[in-house]
Amino acid sequence: MATSPDNNVEEMDESVFRIRAMLSQETSVYTLQSNYLLNASVFATSRRRSRPGFPVTPPVDASCRVLMAKWCNSLCDFCKYDRDVTAAAMSCVDRFASTPSGMETILMDRDRYQLAVMTGLYLIAKIQQGEALDPESVAKLSRGKHSKADIENMEMEMLVGLQWRVNPPTPWTFARELLNLIPTSVAMEEDTRERIYELTKYQLEVAVLDYDLSFSRSSELAFGAILNAMESLSVDFAIPFETSVSQLLKTEVHQLRGIRMGLLKVISEDASVQPMCAVLTQRTSVMASYHAPKNDSFSCVNSSPKSVSATIQ
Repeated sequence: MATSPDNNVEEMDESVFRIRAMLSQETSVYTLQSNYLLNASVFATSRRRSRPGFPVTPPVDASCRVLMAKWCNSLCDFCKYDRDVTAAAMSCVDRFASTPSGMETILMDRDRYQLAVMTGLYLIAKIQQGEALDPESVAKLSRGKHSKADIENMEMEMLVGLQWRVNPPTPWTFARELLNLIPTSVAMEEDTRERIYELTKYQLEVAVLDYDLSFSRSSELAFGAILNAMESLSVDFAIPFETSVSQLLKTEVHQLRGIRMGLLKVISEDASVQPMCAVLTQRTSVMASYHAPKNDSFSCVNSSPKSVSATIQ
């Protein structure tokens, strides 16, 4: 059933209200403040002076984050959760890792980092999903590395370290509301609306794998992904949408170029959904200055998350 113009205006007003509320959260308590992997290297160097057995470099790096984020996506698929659970879980892990306690707790030991990501996913699923994960079942996925008590103890450490701020506005939560701002009166085929939705969601699901993009504001990641999708589909409404949303988010469109290129770079390296990747990268002008490396792609994660023990060695 088609939405009446009055109802559409009311829904748009509600979306604007929710976006403003999320922007307030995003800019105050849910911002990743620092390059925690770089800070961890400095921390390891300083600690090694007083503790000779301390790691020369932090064992956890960006590749560890990629592997664990993929594992989270795999578990979400297995449990039929939305992959946005992964984005929220990794936000919690990233912000915890950037705290002094989190840096020493999880970045100097890969097993502890693995435990933190597993716990983050368990925690977000408990908050957002109707059917939560059992901590004992999560622990079993580590094949003996971690126990139910380990999961529960890490949960408390993360809650305290994050000051109980564990329900972040993710890029996809912003994108859903921003997409509601396209009036139903705009002349657009229904399948075009669906394609914008699909292409935006795909970019944001893959973006969670990228460490550099984790420092971007969720609202700007969402806006950049939508603009990439609109441009790739040659949507006529793209320019007025850019204008109105940039005013709402207080973001200059030209400042999104780096984010838009970053999104396209990440999907060009993803081998999971090649048709979507082709649509975005071949038809989006911002991609013209980026050349994807040859024979370089992420391998897909096994769809059945039987174990996480082999993910990080």
